[in-house]
Amino acid sequence: MVGLETLVYHVSEKTAPEFTVHMPSVTDVYQKILAAVAGRVEASNVVLLPEYNAHVSWADESAWLIANFQGIPVMVDCAGGWDTAQYVTPQRLQALLSAGVQVKWIRIAELVSYYEEWLHEPFPDAYVLSLLQFCRENNIKVYFCEWKIAAFDKVLQVIAGYEDIVTVGFKTNSGDVEPAAGFRYIVDKLRASSPYPEHWGATIESWYWETRHRGWSAYPEANVWEPNNMPVSFMICHLQEAVGMPTIWYSGAELIQFEAYWWYFEHTTGKPRESLERIHHFLNSPVALEENSRTIMETLQAEWIGGPPKADIEWFSGRAAPISEYDIQPSKFDFKNMPKKYAVSCYSLSDSGNRFLRAEVVAVEVFAKVLGTTAEKASFARDQMRAEVERIIFNYSRLGPLWDPGTGIMHRRVIPGIIDVSVVGLSNKIDDSTFARITVQVKCQYFPKKKWVSK
Repeated sequence: MVGLETLVYHVSEKTAPEFTVHMPSVTDVYQKILAAVAGRVEASNVVLLPEYNAHVSWADESAWLIANFQGIPVMVDCAGGWDTAQYVTPQRLQALLSAGVQVKWIRIAELVSYYEEWLHEPFPDAYVLSLLQFCRENNIKVYFCEWKIAAFDKVLQVIAGYEDIVTVGFKTNSGDVEPAAGFRYIVDKLRASSPYPEHWGATIESWYWETRHRGWSAYPEANVWEPNNMPVSFMICHLQEAVGMPTIWYSGAELIQFEAYWWYFEHTTGKPRESLERIHHFLNSPVALEENSRTIMETLQAEWIGGPPKADIEWFSGRAAPISEYDIQPSKFDFKNMPKKYAVSCYSLSDSGNRFLRAEVVAVEVFAKVLGTTAEKASFARDQMRAEVERIIFNYSRLGPLWDPGTGIMHRRVIPGIIDVSVVGLSNKIDDSTFARITVQVKCQYFPKKKWVSK
C-alpha cells in the first residue's frame, strides 16, 4: 500500500474586472500552504497547479509561470482551456523546463468529457500520447482526471503502457455520482485492469456545490450556487473518503488536488481563509470528520435564503447561552451581549443505534432578540427562521426535490457522511421580554463511522 504522497493546490490569477483573483506573492502563498501541510507529505511533493485567466492565452500563461514560479514544484494544466490552440504541447513543456520552471507533474483534466459533451469530435489520442511519451522521457508524472464516469474506459485505454507514470483521478464536481462512489468506481476499475491499481487520486473541489445547485429548485437568484458557499465540513468529508478508505486490498488516494484557489485563500490578498487551516487540521490529525451538529449548521448557513439575511445571524456550533439562568450549561457563546439580533445554534441532543445504523438528534435553536423591536415582530422573525430551517432540512431529506446536473438524470441532494435527515420535533418555544426562541429537532441517520483514521 502506498497511501497519500502528493498534495496539489490550484492557484490562480484572473485579471478581468468582473472577477479578479490575484496573488501578491506566489512564494508567500506557497509558504502558507507548506505551513498548513505541516509535514503531512514531503515538501517536494507539495505542488501548485497554476491557472492564468482560464488558460485563454498560452503566451500570457507561460510568461506568468516563468516570472513567478521559479523554485516551486508545479503541475502544468495541459488541456485546461476551451481553445485547443492554447493546449500545452511537448514543445511548450520543454520551453518551461528550459526556462527553469520545475515541472513535476502535468494534469489532463476533463478532456474525454470535453470532447464528448461539448466538441462532439474524436478524442485526440495522438496529442495525449505525445504528452505521455514526453513525460516518460523527462521524468514527469501525469494526473489524468475526470468527473464523467463513462469517461474512464477511454482514460484507461489511452494510458495503456504508461500506467507507471499516470495517476487516474476522480473529480468531485461530478453530476453522475457522489464522491465516495466515484472513488470506489475508479479503484475497482484500476484493480480490474491496471498493473498499478494504487495510482489513483482525487480532486476535492468547491465546484461540487455549484453542480448540485443547478435547476429550478436551486434558487439561483440568491447566489446559493456560488462555489464559495461550499461548507468546509463537506470538503473534509470528501477528503477523508479519499484518504481514509484503505482496506486490506488497496490503499487510499496517493494524490489529492484541491480546487478552487479562492475557496481557501482570499481573492486578492493572498491571505488564507479559515478553510485552509480547518481542512488540514483534519488531514493532519487522527480526527476523521466534523461532528454532525457542525455539518448541519454549515449546511443551513450555506443554503440560507429566507427570514433574516444570514449575514445578520450569529452562527454557533454548540449551545448558545442567551439566558444563563435558563440553560443547563452556560457556554462561551453569550448571544445576549452580541450586537446581532438573530442567532442559530446547533448541538447534539442524543445519539443512539447499533453498529449497522445510528441516529443522532441535533438541536437547532433559533433566537430573535426583542430589544429594538416588539415581542410580536421578534416572534414572527423566530417563526421565519424556524420555517427556513425546516425547508433546508427537507431539501436534503429522502423526500426532498431532485436536481439535474444537466445530464437529464435526476439526483437527490445529500449531506456528506449522513444518509438521511428529517425534522422530528419542535420544543422549547419561549416568548418573553428578552427573546423569542424555539428548538428544531433534526434527526441525522448515518452509518457508524470512525471518529479517527490511521495516518
